[in-house]
Amino acid sequence: LFPYTTLFRSIEFNKEIKKLAKNNDIVYIDIYNSLLDDDGNLNKEYSKEGLHLNDVGYLKVSNVLNKYIKEK
Repeated sequence: LFPYTTLFRSIEFNKEIKKLAKNNDIVYIDIYNSLLDDDGNLNKEYSKEGLHLNDVGYLKVSNVLNKYIKEK
């Protein structure tokens, strides 16, 4: 129950942050979805224990952010 609740809360939290950003003309960068596997869980490739990112996970985040940095 706890992981599902935490996942649900994360999804809802991200939706609210996205709305807040849009309403305040702030760029929202969705990193969350780029880290998920096909089942909607944190991709095992990006974490050892399923919570904290490893080097590969941080590289993925960097690649997502770099697309926005290069645009500016």
